[in-house]
Amino acid sequence: MSRLANPHRRRRRQTSGPFTNEAGQVPFSIESKDYVVSYDGPNITISESKVGKTRILSVSKTLATQCIEILSRPDYSKESWEITCYDGDSSLKVFWDSNRFGRFVRLHSYKASRHIFIPASYNFTGLNIFCKGLSQLLRTLEDRNLMSNQQPLLIGTTEIVGNAKIVSDEGWRCAPSERDCGREEEEQEESVNRISTDSALKLEWESTSRQSTDAVLD
Repeated sequence: MSRLANPHRRRRRQTSGPFTNEAGQVPFSIESKDYVVSYDGPNITISESKVGKTRILSVSKTLATQCIEILSRPDYSKESWEITCYDGDSSLKVFWDSNRFGRFVRLHSYKASRHIFIPASYNFTGLNIFCKGLSQLLRTLEDRNLMSNQQPLLIGTTEIVGNAKIVSDEGWRCAPSERDCGREEEEQEESVNRISTDSALKLEWESTSRQSTDAVLD
């Protein structure tokens, strides 16, 4: 029986993912390894599993972003290169290496003294999938932060963006501009002045009329 026809021949799995599951995690597969990227408080946790053995690496969002930038640069993929990212007292080192199965990257965290391996695969397909999975989780975290930073609305109110105000009859409408506000103030002042003038003229007329009546009576 030829090797091609051998039904017991072990086949290398294809890459799959990434996608976001209901728990907010981002799982994906690269060759014979399974990865799950998730968030744990302020940090991002990356787990690598193969044949029942699991490695876990925890990095900050800043280090994860820098890692994506490095792995996305083909000119950095020189064998035996080492690139270190820093975030305060934390650091992440990126090692490029190869073995009989092909090229791979080792990510090492000095603070936790842990590491994981990422197969580069043909034409860096494995690294592209890894970067996509990590980027997908970072976008999810940004969306969550934007939603949590929004101020909650009171019951029965409407969120208004821009120069607008709430009214009971129409629900909302644009507020008057500064020019319109100035015009309304001028009209109010003119109305007050007109009322004051009319009142003064009326008092003057009444006083004159009273004096004329008194003169006739005398």
